[in-house]
Amino acid sequence: LNNTGDLIPLSLISEKNDKVKVIKANADYFTKQFYDLDQYSIKEKKENVLWLVGEQPTNLIKDKDRKGYYSNFLSINGLVQKSEILPNSWRIDNVDGNPNVSFSVLVKRINGTVEDYFQADVQLRMTKVNINYPYNPFGYLITNFTESLSKVNVPTDEEIIIQDSIKREQINPTIEIK
Repeated sequence: LNNTGDLIPLSLISEKNDKVKVIKANADYFTKQFYDLDQYSIKEKKENVLWLVGEQPTNLIKDKDRKGYYSNFLSINGLVQKSEILPNSWRIDNVDGNPNVSFSVLVKRINGTVEDYFQADVQLRMTKVNINYPYNPFGYLITNFTESLSKVNVPTDEEIIIQDSIKREQINPTIEIK
């Protein structure tokens, strides 16, 4: 039953859950290619990201490159960046059309013994395209992309435990069908 009391076929619920999983997997793949960086994989990851995005995000990525963002990983020996999508930050609208997705990414930048943490609040729009494995394995092209990046404090042990428990709960999320 939906929120108005109408009966919904189980196949529609299953289909919607599957679409949400593919959308989340595409966003997670994009996040890993865009934020998880080191000097050894940077060239490959930049290329992988460009296969996932349309013209507007490509211009933003090229602008970051011109400003020296990627060259830092080549010039600073041992600089590594890791990322993780915060599990309670997902918002997905228009699952059946061209989804609008927003989420927050915790970025950990490691330079030797110095660790800095950033939070990137990401908003993007996906357009369904043909699957082009391995270049675009989920069949969604990111056509609009914005991020708001801010430095944050090191997560406490309690915050890490809460995030881990949320991840376990979201293995099989419930989807509201409108």
